Amino acid sequence: MPIRIKPIETLKAKYKTKTGQAGPDYTSGVQNPRRDQKAATLAAKDTYVAAVQESIAKGSFEKGVEATPANKWSDNAVKVGAGRYPQGTANAVDAWGAGVAPILAALAGVPDMPRGVKGSEQNFQRQRAYANAAAAAKKQ
Repeated sequence: MPIRIKPIETLKAKYKTKTGQAGPDYTSGVQNPRRDQKAATLAAKDTYVAAVQESIAKGSFEKGVEATPANKWSDNAVKVGAGRYPQGTANAVDAWGAGVAPILAALAGVPDMPRGVKGSEQNFQRQRAYANAAAAAKKQ
Protein backbone atom coordinates (compact mmCIF):
# COMPACT_ATOMS: atom_id res chain seq x y z
CA MET A 1 0.00 0.00 0.00
CA PRO A 2 1.50 3.37 -1.00
CA ILE A 3 2.21 6.03 1.61
CA ARG A 4 -0.53 8.64 1.89
CA ILE A 5 0.61 12.20 1.40
CA LYS A 6 -1.62 15.13 2.24
CA PRO A 7 -2.25 17.63 -0.54
CA ILE A 8 0.50 20.22 -0.86
CA GLU A 9 -1.91 23.11 -0.23
CA THR A 10 -2.91 21.53 3.11
CA LEU A 11 0.74 21.09 4.08
CA LYS A 12 1.59 24.64 3.05
CA ALA A 13 -1.27 26.02 5.17
CA LYS A 14 -0.11 23.98 8.18
CA TYR A 15 3.48 25.11 7.67
CA LYS A 16 2.43 28.76 7.55
CA THR A 17 0.21 28.45 10.63
CA LYS A 18 2.70 26.55 12.78
CA THR A 19 5.76 28.61 11.87
CA GLY A 20 3.75 31.82 12.31
CA GLN A 21 3.14 30.83 15.93
CA ALA A 22 6.70 29.72 16.66
CA GLY A 23 8.16 33.09 17.72
CA PRO A 24 8.27 32.25 21.45
CA ASP A 25 9.87 28.85 20.70
CA TYR A 26 12.48 30.59 18.54
CA THR A 27 13.28 33.09 21.30
CA SER A 28 13.49 30.34 23.91
CA GLY A 29 15.84 28.32 21.72
CA VAL A 30 18.15 31.28 21.21
CA GLN A 31 18.17 32.13 24.91
CA ASN A 32 18.68 28.51 26.02
CA PRO A 33 20.95 26.77 23.50
CA ARG A 34 22.08 23.19 24.05
CA ARG A 35 25.68 24.40 23.80
CA ASP A 36 27.43 27.75 23.61
CA GLN A 37 27.18 29.07 20.05
CA LYS A 38 30.61 30.73 19.99
CA ALA A 39 32.45 27.71 21.45
CA ALA A 40 30.64 25.29 19.12
CA THR A 41 31.39 27.46 16.10
CA LEU A 42 35.07 27.73 16.94
CA ALA A 43 35.25 23.97 17.55
CA ALA A 44 33.78 23.38 14.08
CA LYS A 45 36.43 25.46 12.26
CA ASP A 46 38.12 22.52 10.54
CA THR A 47 34.79 21.01 9.50
CA TYR A 48 33.73 24.37 8.06
CA VAL A 49 36.94 24.70 6.04
CA ALA A 50 36.60 21.14 4.70
CA ALA A 51 32.94 21.65 3.81
CA VAL A 52 33.64 24.92 1.99
CA GLN A 53 36.50 23.33 0.03
CA GLU A 54 34.27 20.39 -0.91
CA SER A 55 31.51 22.77 -1.99
CA ILE A 56 33.97 24.73 -4.15
CA ALA A 57 35.24 21.52 -5.75
CA LYS A 58 31.69 20.40 -6.56
CA GLY A 59 30.64 23.81 -7.91
CA SER A 60 27.78 23.97 -5.42
CA PHE A 61 27.62 27.76 -5.36
CA GLU A 62 27.11 28.06 -9.10
CA LYS A 63 24.63 25.17 -9.18
CA GLY A 64 22.59 26.75 -6.40
CA VAL A 65 22.52 30.14 -8.09
CA GLU A 66 21.57 28.61 -11.43
CA ALA A 67 18.72 26.63 -9.82
CA THR A 68 17.22 29.69 -8.11
CA PRO A 69 14.58 31.76 -9.92
CA ALA A 70 16.02 35.11 -10.96
CA ASN A 71 13.50 37.15 -8.98
CA LYS A 72 13.59 35.13 -5.72
CA TRP A 73 16.13 37.40 -4.09
CA SER A 74 14.40 40.65 -5.00
CA ASP A 75 10.93 39.31 -4.14
CA ASN A 76 12.08 38.23 -0.67
CA ALA A 77 14.08 41.40 -0.15
CA VAL A 78 10.99 43.51 -0.84
CA LYS A 79 8.42 41.33 0.95
CA VAL A 80 10.51 40.48 4.03
CA GLY A 81 13.70 42.51 4.12
CA ALA A 82 12.14 45.94 3.75
CA GLY A 83 10.11 45.45 6.91
CA ARG A 84 13.04 44.06 8.89
CA TYR A 85 15.68 46.51 7.69
CA PRO A 86 14.74 49.45 9.96
CA GLN A 87 14.58 47.22 13.05
CA GLY A 88 17.84 45.47 12.17
CA THR A 89 19.72 48.68 11.56
CA ALA A 90 18.34 50.25 14.75
CA ASN A 91 19.53 47.19 16.65
CA ALA A 92 22.99 47.49 15.05
CA VAL A 93 23.62 51.18 15.78
CA ASP A 94 26.17 50.58 18.54
CA ALA A 95 28.04 47.87 16.59
CA TRP A 96 28.05 50.05 13.47
CA GLY A 97 29.40 53.00 15.46
CA ALA A 98 32.13 50.88 17.04
CA GLY A 99 33.15 49.56 13.63
CA VAL A 100 33.18 52.87 11.78
CA ALA A 101 34.67 55.07 14.54
CA PRO A 102 38.31 54.01 13.98
CA ILE A 103 37.97 54.61 10.24
CA LEU A 104 36.45 58.05 10.73
CA ALA A 105 39.20 58.90 13.24
CA ALA A 106 41.84 57.82 10.72
CA LEU A 107 40.22 59.94 8.00
CA ALA A 108 40.07 62.93 10.36
CA GLY A 109 43.80 62.49 10.98
CA VAL A 110 44.77 62.90 7.33
CA PRO A 111 46.49 66.27 6.88
CA ASP A 112 44.54 68.80 4.88
CA MET A 113 45.80 68.98 1.32
CA PRO A 114 44.70 71.57 -1.20
CA ARG A 115 42.66 70.46 -4.18
CA GLY A 116 44.12 70.70 -7.62
CA VAL A 117 42.44 71.19 -10.95
CA LYS A 118 40.03 68.50 -12.12
CA GLY A 119 41.85 65.25 -12.89
CA SER A 120 45.19 66.42 -11.50
CA GLU A 121 47.75 64.13 -9.86
CA GLN A 122 47.42 66.33 -6.76
CA ASN A 123 43.77 65.24 -6.42
CA PHE A 124 44.72 61.58 -6.85
CA GLN A 125 47.37 61.90 -4.12
CA ARG A 126 44.76 63.42 -1.85
CA GLN A 127 42.36 60.56 -2.54
CA ARG A 128 45.13 58.00 -1.97
CA ALA A 129 45.92 59.53 1.42
CA TYR A 130 42.32 59.03 2.54
CA ALA A 131 42.11 55.53 1.04
CA ASN A 132 45.38 54.47 2.71
CA ALA A 133 44.25 55.85 6.07
CA ALA A 134 40.92 54.00 5.86
CA ALA A 135 42.60 50.76 4.75
CA ALA A 136 45.13 50.94 7.59
CA ALA A 137 42.35 51.52 10.13
CA LYS A 138 40.40 48.51 8.83
CA LYS A 139 43.43 46.25 9.23
CA GLN A 140 43.80 47.05 12.94
